[in-house]
Amino acid sequence: MIQTTGWQSYKDELINRINWRDVYGHLTGIREYGDERYSAQCPFHSDGENSFAFSNKTMKWKCFAGCGSGSMFDFIGRVEGKSHIEVLTQLGEKYGIAKPDTNNTLSGEQNAPLKAKSVVAEYVYTDEVGKPKHKEIRYEPKTFRQERYIDGE
Repeated sequence: MIQTTGWQSYKDELINRINWRDVYGHLTGIREYGDERYSAQCPFHSDGENSFAFSNKTMKWKCFAGCGSGSMFDFIGRVEGKSHIEVLTQLGEKYGIAKPDTNNTLSGEQNAPLKAKSVVAEYVYTDEVGKPKHKEIRYEPKTFRQERYIDGE
């Protein structure tokens, strides 16, 4: 088992050892769009577009429709409903990396389970004859996403 000196070197070792396909390979519509960058359909909302992007070098991700962004650890935690420390520990065990000294702990916020955003409200905006033009969706924690209607659909 590889021994690391602290949580940051532990994370760095995981990033170096894990193939992007193990984290993001299950996503729909994966396309390469540059050096070490890919797009796919976001697993956190269903719009049928490749609004999700990730890097196979840094392993960071972002949803351009407003679902969030973060590290591969954040992504795995959100998909599996696990805390940051649970994800790190699970990956370390899987890839044979010894957990750092427990006196060097992560912050409490990172230990909390990651939760998917929930829809709080939807606001439909219409033109002067009542035909829907676009919709704003409000999520909790408070963020918004817009969807436009094509031919009133």
